[in-house]
Amino acid sequence: MEWYRMLQTILVEREGRFPDGVSHDRKLEGDEVTMGLVLDAMMEQYFLVGQEKLIVAVRPIANTIGRRPEEVVRSLAALAAISLTSNHIEERLLTIQEAFITEEGAMVVQIQFGGWLTHHLKIICDARAPVPN
Repeated sequence: MEWYRMLQTILVEREGRFPDGVSHDRKLEGDEVTMGLVLDAMMEQYFLVGQEKLIVAVRPIANTIGRRPEEVVRSLAALAAISLTSNHIEERLLTIQEAFITEEGAMVVQIQFGGWLTHHLKIICDARAPVPN
């Protein structure tokens, strides 16, 4: 899983370039471990629902990864501040489209994965799909 190593590199190195020409730049500081846990939780949700737009409830993710909700929010902001550039086209690793607090007081964030990440996640989903007889 070369792309997963690339993803880990993006989380720990503020900027760099991969052999395939994709460069990355993280504009906000964030705890790399928490960012990785949050991203893993969101990718797991992607695998469950198969959509690049996700509604993410902050508290359940915080409980699952053993972090405080404010750490999850900071990590989401840092993840959204990671840009990837290839062939002069820049995109975000993910975009926060909306954040709101429900009537019950739960913080919810709607995110959309960028094209690079979505591409690699779709490859994994296609590889895991059962082959028709």
